[in-house]
Amino acid sequence: MAKTESDSFDSNIKEGNIYKISDFTVTRPKHSFKAVSAPCMITISRRTKFTELYMAEDKIPLYYFDFTDFEQLQPRTKNNFILTDIIGLATSVSKITKIYVSNNPEQVPKRNIELKNTRGFTLTATLWGNCASCVDDSLIGLKTQPILILTSTTVSEFNGKNTIATSSASKAYLDLDIPMVAEMKAHYKLLMNAEDDIGRTSFLSFGDVVEKLLGVTVARLTVSGKKDKYVLPEPIQNRLLNQTAVFTVTPIIKGLEHGHLSFRVIACRIMDQAATSNVNLSLPSPPKTNSQPEKQITADQAPPSSPTMS
Repeated sequence: MAKTESDSFDSNIKEGNIYKISDFTVTRPKHSFKAVSAPCMITISRRTKFTELYMAEDKIPLYYFDFTDFEQLQPRTKNNFILTDIIGLATSVSKITKIYVSNNPEQVPKRNIELKNTRGFTLTATLWGNCASCVDDSLIGLKTQPILILTSTTVSEFNGKNTIATSSASKAYLDLDIPMVAEMKAHYKLLMNAEDDIGRTSFLSFGDVVEKLLGVTVARLTVSGKKDKYVLPEPIQNRLLNQTAVFTVTPIIKGLEHGHLSFRVIACRIMDQAATSNVNLSLPSPPKTNSQPEKQITADQAPPSSPTMS
């Protein structure tokens, strides 16, 4: 659709409704900046007609995403053949700043967000223009960590790391009610309180480690925890609660720099009762030890790297 003609359709088309489209032309797809990978595209003109259809909305999904893993972004660096959809946990949100960019006489809003996937890899996302305002300032400080979806982004490289930036076609979604978001949230909710004959501490476990430890997928954990958020899912109760285990952990360095003592679980092996480390999973904060003040370690207390300008 030509930009000059889009205004005439904006007032007649509502997102989420279902329409029958007629009197359009079919052409070859663009050579770059494609929002979706398709063998052809339709061109809408003033003669194109939209007829609203009243049918069950579940017949056609409201959302469609083609997510790319953080680790698979390198081939898309400076390759704008197709735009990229990304999903991740927002671990750091900057304030909006306004800067001048080329070919624009006015300052453009900009916001940086750090994202983390379920395997612990991080990615800097730069939100431009209206997308920068899609994320509320209340998220600064990260009292909660939402799952953020960014669509139609471009991929580049800065200081040897992949980064993404929104385009004019991008949209941002926070904690969207879809299965993928529910699964990712479950990845970041496993807090383990462990004790031995010396004291107690707390461990965080993410991603594939959780699935291997419990022997179930995150999807099953999500379903198990829907009935009551204050009751541990059955796989956790059956496999971990009050069991003896040996942990392999690593300190979260950024946490130490900011005065937060936190550990990430690399591996966990259930032992027989002759072992000395007793794992106690529970929702309350871990009890106070002799050497450290009482502090509950949660995912939002592991400070991320500072946002990188792209």
